[in-house]
Amino acid sequence: MRYLLRSFKYRISTVKFNECEFLITADKLARLINPWKPKSLEFCNCSWNLISEETNFDQLFIDFFFSRHQNLHSLIIDFSKMPQQKLEITDKIAQIFNDSTKLPSNLILKNCLTNITAKTLHNAIWSYIEAINSETTKFLPNSFNWSFGQISDSEDTVFSMLSRFSDFILIEKS
Repeated sequence: MRYLLRSFKYRISTVKFNECEFLITADKLARLINPWKPKSLEFCNCSWNLISEETNFDQLFIDFFFSRHQNLHSLIIDFSKMPQQKLEITDKIAQIFNDSTKLPSNLILKNCLTNITAKTLHNAIWSYIEAINSETTKFLPNSFNWSFGQISDSEDTVFSMLSRFSDFILIEKS
């Protein structure tokens, strides 16, 4: 892996993995990608065959992975051609919404089951509202595309949380 890391002396703005099978831990993947400082990461229909000694999760995408990539403009994890995948992502991912001047334009967790709760949705929406009402609006992307996959809270809990923003968003319960 060290030879691969040395081979890239420049920054790579977009990294896409399409239908890959990962045989490394989340930590090793994060360390591989980190020096490239990508602004966009995309994983489409990838699988993994590993058990991390550090976490005992057989998962590639865990909170630790995202703690190393907080300045992403775009993060897409798409399992649309596979059975729904369980990701060990929790509300800790909400840290990417802490700085309203650096909100990701794309955050897509498609066909993913996560441990994210309505709390993260609240933080994301509140950060967006703060961003559009601040003087840094000119630095924001033209649009935001956020999809948090299937979250762990009940539908009623999510709608209750979203109702707090009724002045800002339209909520339709299906």
